Amino acid sequence: MPKAGRNALLLVLVFVTSLTGCASVRDINVSGDPIELDDGESYYIVVPEFTEKVVYGLVPHPFDYSKYSGREEIPAKPDVPEQISEYLHNNGQLVTVGPVETTYDSVDVVVSYVELWGWDLRPIIKTLKIEFLSQSDINRSTVEFSELTSRNSQPTAKSVVPQMLDRLFGIAE
Repeated sequence: MPKAGRNALLLVLVFVTSLTGCASVRDINVSGDPIELDDGESYYIVVPEFTEKVVYGLVPHPFDYSKYSGREEIPAKPDVPEQISEYLHNNGQLVTVGPVETTYDSVDVVVSYVELWGWDLRPIIKTLKIEFLSQSDINRSTVEFSELTSRNSQPTAKSVVPQMLDRLFGIAE
């Protein structure tokens, strides 16, 4: 390809990438059964041994992390369970945090999460799904966060988890 053609192609790619960034998506969605913060008095947060991070690449799906083949398993970070625990504790709930292998029959609500990390000068959350399972009536509530953009807002557990839980518990709409 001639140099002028390569330069034109590069210019088109930069333009399309910037437009896609402007049309970025940042969502917090709630699904499942209704849940109230005081539905349980005791919560157990399940911490997985590993989580995933995105290995960036522009081809073929630059802004759809669910289609990325480039993922790497990493040891779970403490950020998300710490923020969930702090939120619940600050709202008067008893909270225990521990591994999957622990028996948690004596708690009212089991909390689990799946996260996908990225990197933008520091670790950032690209997607996060938090699930609450009530032990008494087997109700399941889920809140999901995703930010699919080239220019992100530097989402961290500290900035995202409280917003997600406010939305889940109907504190913020």
